[in-house]
Amino acid sequence: MNTYRGLGLSLAIAGSILTFLTYFFIGIIPLIALWIGILIIGISMFITPEEPINKKELLSIIEDMLSNFSIFFEAIGASSVTTYVKYEDGIYAFISEKPIEKLPKEPPKNILINLDGIKTLVLRSPLSSISNKFLIEGNDMNTIASYVLVDLLEIADGVICSEEAEIISCNIKNPSLSTPARLEKTLGSIYGAILASIAASIYMCPILLIHEEEIKGKRIIFLRKIENE
Repeated sequence: MNTYRGLGLSLAIAGSILTFLTYFFIGIIPLIALWIGILIIGISMFITPEEPINKKELLSIIEDMLSNFSIFFEAIGASSVTTYVKYEDGIYAFISEKPIEKLPKEPPKNILINLDGIKTLVLRSPLSSISNKFLIEGNDMNTIASYVLVDLLEIADGVICSEEAEIISCNIKNPSLSTPARLEKTLGSIYGAILASIAASIYMCPILLIHEEEIKGKRIIFLRKIENE
């Protein structure tokens, strides 16, 4: 069994156990839907033939998993604002009901925290483990965004980023991955998460994912650099 199918089996087992426990002891429907989604993804991965999976397929699987998690985010009300922060051990996404004025200096140890009275979910960014590696490709948004999206992941034909004051706008040409609406309302699309993670690494300040839209074969993403005194 290869690593990919092994991961699928692990997800299927975890999903089935969590579904059973949630149904009989908690009964929260959004959580049950989340665990069932993970169970289905795990089974799908496990029965996939042992052939190399391409990058687009893997990212689609990740996006499906994140979309299932979005059901849980919406159920507890954390579904409108996402801020990406670079720490020494990686990049974290803070998902909250409204903007957070003061973010912690160190990465939180819990997935659910309270910041100044704001209920906040904390997750590691999809690029967290490799954030330091892609910085060797340069130190500007255009260079790194193009390297990650076009050359490394091959999920876009091109990307152009520009800045005006604290606002960063990125225009992605021919994005090849679709984005579930529920996911876009919480973590943001895979593209939004990647670009916000890159920006957090470059500017070493919190990055707020403001808005995403897709128009005529292009995805436009707006980010904001924020101060964190």
